[in-house]
Amino acid sequence: MAFFQELGKKIGEVAQDAQKKTSELIEINRLNGSIKDEKEAIDSIYKKIGTDLYARFAAGESVPDHALADLQAVADRLRTILGLEAKITQLKSDSEKPATTPAAPTADNVVNEASVEAVPEPEQPETAPEEAQPVATSARFCTGCGTPLEPGAVFCSHCGSKVD
Repeated sequence: MAFFQELGKKIGEVAQDAQKKTSELIEINRLNGSIKDEKEAIDSIYKKIGTDLYARFAAGESVPDHALADLQAVADRLRTILGLEAKITQLKSDSEKPATTPAAPTADNVVNEASVEAVPEPEQPETAPEEAQPVATSARFCTGCGTPLEPGAVFCSHCGSKVD
């Protein structure tokens, strides 16, 4: 009989230890969740700081010298995006043309098609040509520079100003 009493006592102690460990794990997970939420909030603030700093840079305002290289890199990548979006717009407009009998090749067609196939596109062009900007279909324009805005744009793709 003493054996069963001792066994029951051990099982009770193990169960209490397991319950304590489970409670600790639940609390640790809750705290880790709170830490994750705080880190995400910090990342959001960092992103806002960077966005605000870039908007100042794009507007020609003074920015810290140590950030200039990174801000210029953002501007270069935005120009690259503009060029890529212009290519997408061109491809879409080409695919939407009705299928007709192909026109006889002209000097312009031959030169343009050969140029497109022969010249690889640079990954980051130095400047985006003004005529390469996609034409916006909405009536929204940037209040900073007057460039037509893409539907749903949060920032002007030309000057980087935040739009309403």
